[in-house]
Amino acid sequence: MSGAAAPSAAVLQFGAPVSGPAVEGPAPVSGPALQPAAALSGSLMQSVALSGTSLASAGASGTLVQQPGLSATVQGAAAPGPGRVPAKPGFTRTATGAGKPPVAPVPYEELHRRAQLVLMPSAYAAHYKGPTGENAEVFLLWYIGTLYDQRGLWIAPISTLFIGADLKWSFLSEKGGRPAAALGYLGGLEIPFTGGVIKVSGLAAQQQTKQAFVHDAYMVLSHRVGPFAVTGGAMYGIKKAFPMILPMLRNPNFTTKANPAPIVPWTAFGGVDLALGERHLKVEVLTLPQVTEDRPWLVNTYLGGILGFDFAYLKDRIGYEVLGYYQLPFYRWPDQKRMEKERDRMTARRR
Repeated sequence: MSGAAAPSAAVLQFGAPVSGPAVEGPAPVSGPALQPAAALSGSLMQSVALSGTSLASAGASGTLVQQPGLSATVQGAAAPGPGRVPAKPGFTRTATGAGKPPVAPVPYEELHRRAQLVLMPSAYAAHYKGPTGENAEVFLLWYIGTLYDQRGLWIAPISTLFIGADLKWSFLSEKGGRPAAALGYLGGLEIPFTGGVIKVSGLAAQQQTKQAFVHDAYMVLSHRVGPFAVTGGAMYGIKKAFPMILPMLRNPNFTTKANPAPIVPWTAFGGVDLALGERHLKVEVLTLPQVTEDRPWLVNTYLGGILGFDFAYLKDRIGYEVLGYYQLPFYRWPDQKRMEKERDRMTARRR
């Protein structure tokens, strides 16, 4: 194309015929021939400025079509796909495709471990959005036997069960020196050991405690100090209290000493949770502050499931003993789906 002819009569050709009407400019073009802004190569996007009109070429085999007032585009060229940004008039831009950001997994087990000491609750709820809110757990506590006692007795079976539920509302999160706080209910069915092959005396058979439903209301405080979470609380027994389980933790066939269930309503408990990466080591202690003579103490430990079961220590009017036990959760709230919904909502708010 030369400057001697008007653009209205000119045909622009870049290796292929031009479809559509001829390109018209606002005034005749004079001067030397116009050169394209860049060499035409492969499927390279090319822009050529011509009297305020942009021409875009996608390849030697493409056909140029004028869009009135704006630009000439290519027919037959590939349409922009995912990850490609269409070029604005006057320049060309290419962008690489970016996938969706990876979704963070829900730390289901970790959050529920923080919500409990061992048997007793902490003041934290197991929500992904934060440590406050409703929390629930239904579980089985199974004391399998005495491993050692003050007489050197080894492996005396017990098989005492506690099928329990812990329901709580964590209403205050920790801030600075202020601890987290929660109110809740702990209750369930205590089933004592009734078997055995050795009968020391008739008294032993008479002092077995019958199974009972227990109900307790509690308030608990928790506070983190580095990798440690320290918890303390008080529990009030409604009609029948949780400490009724303490005499059930002895095999009555190996003692002649009376060991009646305590009838006081108040129980004090506390403990420490040490977080070592994904592993938790826990110790909790509970006692009866209203008992002044031969006050019982129960210590439950959690060693991260290293041995498959855990250890407990009992001190009462008969003496002391080391026990083995299992704790098996049946149901936990919030569950996996609820945590995932909370995660998705928090991710959407950040965008």
